[in-house]
Amino acid sequence: MRWCVFLLGAAALYGQVAEGNIVDGISGAPVAWAYVRLSSPAGSAAPTARSDLGGHFRISLAQTDIERAWLSVSRSGYLALSQRLPAPSSPELLELRITLTPQAVIAGRIEDEDGYPVQFVFVQAVNHRKLGDRTVIAGSGSPAFQGLGEYRISGLPAGSYYIRISSVAGLEQWDLRYSPEFYGGTTTMQGASVVEVKAGEARSGIDFHLKRRQGVKITAQVTAPASWGKPEVVDVYLKNEFGFSRRAAAEGDGTCVFPHVPPGTYDIQTTARFPSLGRSVSVKRQIEVAATDLQNLVLNFDSELGVEVAGRVLSDGGPPRCPYAIGLRLRSVSVPDFGAKSRPDGTFSIERVKPGHYRLTIQEEQGDEPSAACGEVTVSARLGDKDVLANPFDVGTVPVGPLEIRVTAKVGTLSGSIVNFAEKKPAWVQLIFEQVPGGRMFSTMPFARDFNQLLLPGDYHIYSAINPQQSWALADAAYRAQHANDLPMVRIVEGNNGPIKLTLPK
Repeated sequence: MRWCVFLLGAAALYGQVAEGNIVDGISGAPVAWAYVRLSSPAGSAAPTARSDLGGHFRISLAQTDIERAWLSVSRSGYLALSQRLPAPSSPELLELRITLTPQAVIAGRIEDEDGYPVQFVFVQAVNHRKLGDRTVIAGSGSPAFQGLGEYRISGLPAGSYYIRISSVAGLEQWDLRYSPEFYGGTTTMQGASVVEVKAGEARSGIDFHLKRRQGVKITAQVTAPASWGKPEVVDVYLKNEFGFSRRAAAEGDGTCVFPHVPPGTYDIQTTARFPSLGRSVSVKRQIEVAATDLQNLVLNFDSELGVEVAGRVLSDGGPPRCPYAIGLRLRSVSVPDFGAKSRPDGTFSIERVKPGHYRLTIQEEQGDEPSAACGEVTVSARLGDKDVLANPFDVGTVPVGPLEIRVTAKVGTLSGSIVNFAEKKPAWVQLIFEQVPGGRMFSTMPFARDFNQLLLPGDYHIYSAINPQQSWALADAAYRAQHANDLPMVRIVEGNNGPIKLTLPK
């Protein structure tokens, strides 16, 4: 009878508490005093707990939507972890085993060219990679700065990092020949040294010996229409994606000078307020700095008025079935800066586009996903003899066009569902379809456990991402090659395909 009472008591706990043990991912030893937190509905207090000396914890699930709850675990010296809870009726709720990974640490010393310690700099451990024409930070360690020329960056997952000084404001005030740099003595990733760390490893001796760089001189001239009158203070800024940032005030004749600029790619921007217009005006350009001085660079506020980018959308040689939103976005942003809606005959005109380096976005007006009313897929976009569907292009001070965008309704529809290897619905998943050989890439929306995807006829590799980091990584062809066989290939024909069931790899 006592045994039955115990079973009933344990059963009553299901859905009321979660408990388990927290262990070190390397040694397997229990982790004491780890902080456990459970997400809760808005407006209510989040349940929390601490692990005991044996690494055991117990946390209440009262008034918690278990199917949507996340359990977060943190402890100094370890990487924070978040995971979904098992099903409310599962015995696993009382047998949780949570493995914390020890953090890695990178430390070193920073000296100037004369051997003196450099104070108050900003040091980062970052993992850069290229995405199209952009450099993005795929992961970042904790920034650190101390006053004795020593730094220590903690909280790092195991991996390969570039260590960079992204600000040397104190040194620049003393000598402009100093600039941000990477470990290895470079001002960009090219040629920089990579530092690898294992889980729980502390790497010391990653030292910087900063060098003065003569660089080149950039001379720019800021101009505006005479009818706008004299502007108030004109500021000009020069910066790159690796931490270099300088400001100069334009002289009365509009001239400004930037000395000691290392070679590289920079954005230069000028901003001024014109009383006659009653507002501020900005002009931004991207420039390439080589080994010689850059002179006669003109920043004309006239270009703020912008130019026209015109074109047409064609569906299998005729007008499209639905209107399209055509957008232009700068390389450093994800939302289009300029856009227009196509007319019934497919023509469009984007007005007042400022000079810049743009990517094209094409989207059906009905929404983010292909609609049944339209059911078209973009095939190509050409500007003269240049393919701009996946490649950036420049807009200057003269109108651009015609831009010809071709779409087709001769597509296949692939439907299906996604489960993980334990036959359970995953919490987060995105599918990427890559047409082979070396063709277009399509993706489902994140969080979609069931999918219905429009694809051009052909053969496709399918890749899965179960978190945003994997989704970013799939932009790398080498990473895709490593995972090309994780899921079976599919052949798409015109019309309905599927449904299929995809089981995510372990």
